[in-house]
Amino acid sequence: MAATSASSSDGLRRFTRQWLLILTFAVLGVAAAVGFAALQHKRYTATASLSFNDSSQDVSILGSVPTENLQPTEQVNAAAETIKRTQVLTRVQRQLRGALSLSQLRGDVQATTNPESDLVQVTATTGGAALSAQAANAVANQAVAVTNGQTRAQYASAAHKLRAQLAGLGHGPGSAAARAELADAIGRLESLSLLATPGQIAEPARIPTSPSSPMPVLDGLIGGVVGMLIGLFAAMLRDSVDTRLRSSAQIKQVADLPVLGRVRGDSLGHVAGAGADDGQALGLESFRILRTNLEFLARDAPVKTILVTSAVAEEGKTTVASSLAYASAMVGKSTLLVDCDLRHPTVASRLGIEGRPGFTDCLTGRADRADVVRPVAVAGSENGAYAGLQIQPLYCIAAGTPHAHPAELLSSKRLISFLEEVSDAYDTVIIDSAPLLPVADTLELLPNVDCVLLCARASVSTRNQLTAVRETLSQFPDTLTRLVITGVTEEAEYGQYYYNGNAKPRRGLRRRQRV
Repeated sequence: MAATSASSSDGLRRFTRQWLLILTFAVLGVAAAVGFAALQHKRYTATASLSFNDSSQDVSILGSVPTENLQPTEQVNAAAETIKRTQVLTRVQRQLRGALSLSQLRGDVQATTNPESDLVQVTATTGGAALSAQAANAVANQAVAVTNGQTRAQYASAAHKLRAQLAGLGHGPGSAAARAELADAIGRLESLSLLATPGQIAEPARIPTSPSSPMPVLDGLIGGVVGMLIGLFAAMLRDSVDTRLRSSAQIKQVADLPVLGRVRGDSLGHVAGAGADDGQALGLESFRILRTNLEFLARDAPVKTILVTSAVAEEGKTTVASSLAYASAMVGKSTLLVDCDLRHPTVASRLGIEGRPGFTDCLTGRADRADVVRPVAVAGSENGAYAGLQIQPLYCIAAGTPHAHPAELLSSKRLISFLEEVSDAYDTVIIDSAPLLPVADTLELLPNVDCVLLCARASVSTRNQLTAVRETLSQFPDTLTRLVITGVTEEAEYGQYYYNGNAKPRRGLRRRQRV
């Protein structure tokens, strides 16, 4: 039941994420339909109704008279077929004085039958209101004339046959009654051959007051619905090919790691707290929470060397490493930040320090550790949050001189000695390493650190990337690994209230977020 609810919630979130795409297609559908309707010529529709009687009633008093009367249903169908005859349409064309050609009449005039009411609807659709009514009435009149003419011809034929029978009778006394009966029937049939009207105009066509097409409102509604359906299809297609993970829940599920902290999207790209007068710079509270959660990890085993990495670049690992180091120094811990991303180093530029000599120079023996360590001033806190603590500078080692073979350099024994030395000299050592998937540099560091912080950025990290990282990290089961989700944009994701731009933790927040 819970899985079904979660699936429904994910589907709803995917729909709401794509609402702009769906709305765009709907608006385009409305605009296209209305625009197409505006380009169309106006068309008017007029309809005339024909009714048909049962002609057998006219001769029912004749007894067994050899007539071939059609039933009303047959007359309706016959009339509908008659309307399309060339002979009928030619007469209509002459009556309309050539306003419509034969091909136009065939396309513009339609006949529909209604067997229940024995009616034929003659509908004419043309570019003029009066012309439509004239065409419908002309076709209806011709259809009635043809039907009535056929019926009268049948009566005339029956009268002719009876007249032949009358001529064959003798003039004897026994044939007088038969001759009188036939003569009476012949007279009635001849009258019907002149006056019978089984088909009549039930309702003539009237001149329409408004065009039947185009209909911009209806066309716009249809276009909007069609556009929305296309938008839904495009949204589903886009969602199926877009494997980016949008929420913390999705990232946590795919990475299959405990979440140690969340970082806001507007905190990325700079060191949180650096340069702030009161230590409350934008996003610093997220790294205080992360620092506190790391302290809870240290209760089971000392966590001194912390490696920060990500699946690929641009996921906030340098921001997390430098800002976490800054937050650690704020509480009086001697903290060393080491830039081990030897291919794309950015720590030096972020903190405004010299990039050379640095880490590579120390490992290759071109410089001593004391020569590459540079202090970075840390702003004190004026709100008394850390009263009584000695604020220390943040120490940093830049990447140093570029090396041709960084992976081999990181796998050397000098690296292990370096990590042992700095671990003894500092309370906390934070390492900004290269991304895991593009290069093998970080794989050389993983066995030599106490904890790994994997950064995954919401709406940027993909399912395939995190799956590959999870498989990679599974080769190091003894390494403590935790997840830091970056790029969070919704307040509900990181559980903070904001007043006038200042972050204030919710009561009981840290107790709930500790790991």
